[in-house]
Amino acid sequence: MSTDPNNVEGTSIVNSVGGAVAGLRDGSSSLLRTMSPIPFLFGSSNKSRNNRQLTSKEKKYFTNVEKALSYFESVDEWADYISYLTRLQKTIQSYRPEETRWIPKDFEISKTLSKCLSPKLPSGVHRKGLEVYSVIFDILGETNLGNDINIWLPGLLPLMPYASITVKPEILGLFSKYIATLDQSIIRVILKSVLLSLLSGLDDTTSESFGPTIELIDSFKTHLKDDSHFWQCLFLCIITSPDKRTGAMEWCIKKLPSFTVIQEEGETQHSQISHSSESTTTITTKTGATSTLNSTDIWNNKHEKEKILKGLSKDAKACVSPEPGLLIRAFAEGLNDENVFVQRGFFDLLISRLHLDS
Repeated sequence: MSTDPNNVEGTSIVNSVGGAVAGLRDGSSSLLRTMSPIPFLFGSSNKSRNNRQLTSKEKKYFTNVEKALSYFESVDEWADYISYLTRLQKTIQSYRPEETRWIPKDFEISKTLSKCLSPKLPSGVHRKGLEVYSVIFDILGETNLGNDINIWLPGLLPLMPYASITVKPEILGLFSKYIATLDQSIIRVILKSVLLSLLSGLDDTTSESFGPTIELIDSFKTHLKDDSHFWQCLFLCIITSPDKRTGAMEWCIKKLPSFTVIQEEGETQHSQISHSSESTTTITTKTGATSTLNSTDIWNNKHEKEKILKGLSKDAKACVSPEPGLLIRAFAEGLNDENVFVQRGFFDLLISRLHLDS
């Protein structure tokens, strides 16, 4: 990549929003490759900055940041990381005109910070790295951070599962202050990746981070303003990531709505539903009329679908919209998990929330 101060952009490679990141340069975390379906950009997104020549002050700023990054090439021990991170932080803070909100060498900085959050390094380095992230997010502001979220977020995502007790509150604080408040269109894109990161914080219900993690996920759900999309992402996490099922199960124990049908006041027509072994459903009304339908036909039949949804609570409707396939698959995977604790948890949920005749 070019180091010319007037050519900040470099080459970009963008992955599909719905796919997993195929690979990262320079041996970055394999965990990140498997858990982050966000588009990943190799290069700077400061395109408006590249349309004109940098001023002398901006050139000096660019050069100083480049120099601060070069120190990380000569790290001998973990204490060097803290020293070099402090140097980088001071350099970034040395030029902060409000109208600019610009971070030069943004991808290189993000890549360096992600290496500083390696599980092989002590919590002191992690905390200093998060401090630098906070400084950068303050400089960028909400709009620019949202535009560049594909650069800054991937390095943060793998940290939560192995973070120490002292680091987890700082991660949650960073997400709560800067990421959960982004525009709902941005949250919609990053939600599954964020859930995969945060669900590990729910594995231990007795930990100090359990309550704050529940609140943070709730905050993302609130800012998303699309409960159906939230639940679909959560069910996908359960289906695709066995190591996240314990945390997802604990979330469902706290938040999954009941699928018991609510009868309207004054309703006189009651339906009795029975299921055969051939995946068909017989509906018998109080008047004695019966009809037999394939279970798939019921959901595909608009009239029958509306009748079913009419009796569900608002939250339950969100879980089965636009269709209930992911909910069923998530429970199937949970009940078939190798961990007996997870199996029992999903059996309890099945009994208490998702009755087989619902």
